[in-house]
Amino acid sequence: MARLSKEDIELILQMKISGKSSTEIAKVFGVAKGTVNRHLRNNNFFNSGKLLQCKNCNKTFTHKVNGGTVQKFCCHKCRCNYNNKNRKIKVKRTCEVCNKDFIANKYYKRICSDECVERKKEQLEIVKNKKRFKNRKIKLYKTECKYCGNRIISKYRRSYCNNLCSDKMDSKRRSLRKKKLKKCRNCSVWHHRVGFCCSEYCMKKISTATNRDYSKKRYQIARENGKFDRGITIERLMKRDGERCYLCGDAVFF
Repeated sequence: MARLSKEDIELILQMKISGKSSTEIAKVFGVAKGTVNRHLRNNNFFNSGKLLQCKNCNKTFTHKVNGGTVQKFCCHKCRCNYNNKNRKIKVKRTCEVCNKDFIANKYYKRICSDECVERKKEQLEIVKNKKRFKNRKIKLYKTECKYCGNRIISKYRRSYCNNLCSDKMDSKRRSLRKKKLKKCRNCSVWHHRVGFCCSEYCMKKISTATNRDYSKKRYQIARENGKFDRGITIERLMKRDGERCYLCGDAVFF
């Protein structure tokens, strides 16, 4: 789309004065309706011609036909900025929760403080729970979480608001708990470590000693029961007794 020249803009003004609409003019020039209106606005076609001064930016502007009897601002932006700067709202109201008189800075403010807001939330929660359990006879308990301190309203006497708080409190207690000193079984050194020994070296020493004792006891019990061959293997058994089990008679596979 080509730009409109000065001659085209003069023709648009003449056509508008003759009584044609902006849509008809836009079809003739092959342009959008908004561009036609923009050019008309720039050439002060919609203005009545009266000069005024803006209250916000102190610029002179021409009075618009649709601007009302008293036009104080040149545009909508200036009006909004001026109103935001000079807004002083002071309304006397009574609090919905505690029924105290206070001065509100906003039109929609009906509660005096944050404490009253929290009280109202609690009241609304109680009303909701009462509606839910209307036909049931259930007591509602108010408690505080032992970890985070949030207020809880429930039909059970709870000490924590959720599982996360209870887990955190348990970990806190464990960290504060005093660790008991223990004596190492191998080197008899006092330590805080989990288990019976102070280090892995001591653990290995004790394990080898226990295994040795266990093997000695096992051979002692075997000797008490009778004579036995200590170096017996499956190959020697097969040579001695054959390839069949003497108890069940099945073949022995190796």
